[in-house]
Amino acid sequence: MTKEVVNENESFTQREIRKGAKALQFATFYLDKELFGINILQVQEILMHQRVTPVPLADAFVLGLISIRGQIVTAVDLRRRIGIATQRAATKAYHIVVKSQDAVASLEVDRIGEVMAISAKDLEPPPDTLKGIDPRFLEGMYPLKHEILAVLNIDQILAAN
Repeated sequence: MTKEVVNENESFTQREIRKGAKALQFATFYLDKELFGINILQVQEILMHQRVTPVPLADAFVLGLISIRGQIVTAVDLRRRIGIATQRAATKAYHIVVKSQDAVASLEVDRIGEVMAISAKDLEPPPDTLKGIDPRFLEGMYPLKHEILAVLNIDQILAAN
């Protein structure tokens, strides 16, 4: 069995496409009115509001820690991490527990969407003119009838930088 060579700049979804994936599935969610997606293969679970224990001196985008059946996981304020200026929702948020190559974290989101399957060839790169979101956190964009699905790069979001 050969070990796959991983290009550090290549996103999880790009690796799936390179391996021959014709269709991709994304778990979708909203931050305010904006639709985002995460490759379903990187989603561990989705939870209702969780009690978050703050961590002193943590990065500004770290909400704190949550316990999931005894596993301690970092809770991330996704708005702050990707650079969206809107305020956190006043209602109880959802947590999407995601995994990357070497990390597990919980992303706080406003509401959960549905699982969407799209053709790999229809995923477009983010435009250069995109404002409000740090482009290194995006894998691509997928135009829908009334909105655009912005696909997040979980590896970059969870990277310590």
